[in-house]
Amino acid sequence: MQVAWVSGASGDIGLAITKRLLVSGYHVAALYYQHATHLEKLAGNDRLIILPIDIRDGEQIHACYREICWRWREPSICIHAAGHAHTALLQDEDETTYQQMMDVHMGGAFRMVRMSLPAMIRNRYGRVILLSSIWAEVGGAGEVLYSAAKGAINGFTKALAKEVAPSKITVNAIAPGAVEGQMLQNQLSTDEQEALKEEIPLGRMAHPSEIASLVEYLCRPEASYITGQVLRIDGGWI
Repeated sequence: MQVAWVSGASGDIGLAITKRLLVSGYHVAALYYQHATHLEKLAGNDRLIILPIDIRDGEQIHACYREICWRWREPSICIHAAGHAHTALLQDEDETTYQQMMDVHMGGAFRMVRMSLPAMIRNRYGRVILLSSIWAEVGGAGEVLYSAAKGAINGFTKALAKEVAPSKITVNAIAPGAVEGQMLQNQLSTDEQEALKEEIPLGRMAHPSEIASLVEYLCRPEASYITGQVLRIDGGWI
């Protein structure tokens, strides 16, 4: 039995990951903060549990982990997809927004992975997959805090991969470009989305299922030699 826990499971990418893993036979604990209705259509699958969580709260993460272990066993796959975009000029930002951006993206990764590692190390097997962004590499004007938080994910990925490699644990990040879904719709008008597509060599945005397919591949045994990588999936944009 392979058990995965997935944060941000009610978002466009997190939901696609959850669906893909279920189709592939994994047991999945879907962690969400809001939009529970997005997950309700999956209810009834005996390989799925849906758990509300604030990824910024270490005690809630610990409680979710205990629930997963009680239901099934320790997760061998840790996927952190929780996050949200934020657009503003840096001089207009405040301490609260800064803390929230870092705490959800980097803090969530830290808490989930730290909880997962003891069992992975003991079992000498594990997959850690974190959602980054192309802005972590090239930076996004008007998205400085988001770019910085995702940049922290990249450094975390590369360093941790070296640290846990002797225990046969792989650690990778996926850096999407423009992805169809609610997050982008909240940021850009229809005309702006069409203009953005023209900048992408493939002429379109990614579908969340394409991100999920890459995540699922990294969970497979045949991906055991891929670690410490930030895998860009952007249609040739950057």
